[in-house]
Amino acid sequence: MLALKIEYVLGRSVATEYKRRDRAEWPPHPARVFSALVATWAAEETPSDSERAALEWLEMAGAPAICASNASRRTVVPYYVPDNPASIIKQKAREAVTQATLELERIRDAAVDSKREARSHRAAENKLRRATEALALELAPMHNPTSQDFTRARALGVPRTARQERYFPSVTPDEPLVYLIWKSDPTPENREALSQLVRRVIRIGHSSSVVRCTLVDAAPEPNWFPDDEHGDMTFRVVGPGQLERLGKEFERHQETEPRILPCRYQRYRQGAKQLDTAVTGSVFGLRWIVFRRVGGPRLPLSRTADVAQALRGALMKNANQPVPEILSGHDQDRKPSQRPHVAFVPLPSVGHRHSDGAILGVALIVPSTATDEERRSVLQAVDRWEKSRRREEDEENPTLDLQLGSAGVLEIEKLPWDVPASSTLEVATWSRPSRSWISVTPVALDRNPGDLYANDVAKAEAAYADAAESLALSCERIGLPRPERVDVLPSTTLPGTMKARQFPPFPKEAAKGRRVQVHAYLEFKDPVEGPVLLGAGRYLGLGLFRPCSEGR
Repeated sequence: MLALKIEYVLGRSVATEYKRRDRAEWPPHPARVFSALVATWAAEETPSDSERAALEWLEMAGAPAICASNASRRTVVPYYVPDNPASIIKQKAREAVTQATLELERIRDAAVDSKREARSHRAAENKLRRATEALALELAPMHNPTSQDFTRARALGVPRTARQERYFPSVTPDEPLVYLIWKSDPTPENREALSQLVRRVIRIGHSSSVVRCTLVDAAPEPNWFPDDEHGDMTFRVVGPGQLERLGKEFERHQETEPRILPCRYQRYRQGAKQLDTAVTGSVFGLRWIVFRRVGGPRLPLSRTADVAQALRGALMKNANQPVPEILSGHDQDRKPSQRPHVAFVPLPSVGHRHSDGAILGVALIVPSTATDEERRSVLQAVDRWEKSRRREEDEENPTLDLQLGSAGVLEIEKLPWDVPASSTLEVATWSRPSRSWISVTPVALDRNPGDLYANDVAKAEAAYADAAESLALSCERIGLPRPERVDVLPSTTLPGTMKARQFPPFPKEAAKGRRVQVHAYLEFKDPVEGPVLLGAGRYLGLGLFRPCSEGR
């Protein structure tokens, strides 16, 4: 076992989340700690080979367990700070090298048939040499800005009053101690090298986040565990090759531009080491393909079914023909499939004070029962759609169009795995284990419960009881246990949601029989894992639930 003890000397941690610059990261992610170790090692005039070997061992040791107390968060306000003139000059020097290189390549491509063209060639070479020398001079170790630096920066066209908006979010932990605990046991040589290295680390995160680090032989019981199956938080961790990747990134950015350091993503679960009971999940799996909105109208939550239908139609158009049952939801006889199939689920901004219910993205949720061949057919449809929209061969994430009639065209792109997403687009937001769940979009009930708004109290109560029974059966239909409590709610649930009456009729075709739509609150005996999608519209984003605190 290897345990790293981190003591926050000033009693607070100042470090921004990788996906939100206005929110503090807590507990510190293992990738951040590893980067601090690498920065300390590389700052030496002659970095130690033994410490490098120890870092290479650590990147292979896997994701550590973490022991960290709860923390209170400071109210975050923006600060406006002046640009660093030295950084501005570095960036301009880089641009000069790039322009000189392009100019020289252009001249080299042309034939040199005259003395004039030969002189142009030599002049371009000299220009590139001077620009390269200037860049090398600016990439020397940073110094404190002088009046001469500000003069040079203003000469490059940068106004003296230029300010950048920055945030310094911080947390105050109940106990200013964090332990990172690895199961692997290093060799005595690697342990000694790591011990020497961690003692020199003075900060993790912002420069005001001062720490004292030591290796210890014993650590408290951790309360954060790597858990791909039940974890509901995503932490940044490291893997093989991390040290080399950090070196290449530093060569590229040279601390002159905003950056997100390379990492791997790992789901973590907070709580006891062993779950008291096995967590039951629905038939809808955790393998999502998420698309984020990048353009087009900002659609309200009530357009959920329209967006889902548009995405379904686009994928069916690009799927293998005949369209696989996993995508179409119909068998070979064009009858409704009796097996779970792909759900098309728009993801709205809800649950926060400033949430407006706008659709920020849409997910393809492949059922956990799908075969490898069925999953492959879904991925092939997505890939074929992307290929048809690529403007250039090397474009990784082309913009995809969803035609929405009079509402316009919604532009989306597949969310890359290594790009941080907003919490709305994270699988854990909708799937973390919980006893309590509350609806975000109304459930289109599988059967008509009667008049929920009847003046006759007895009739209204009977209708509510029938609706609750229908919801309980819907839970069992997707593989969940029967809930202990079902509340049919007459109005909205979370900030950003809308009343069931504000949603258009479902289905649109009156001949198919319109469904009664209701909001609901569910409470199970034991935690269940999402996603929870209930009712007749569950494959088109209706009946989407979100985990919540008990009694909310």
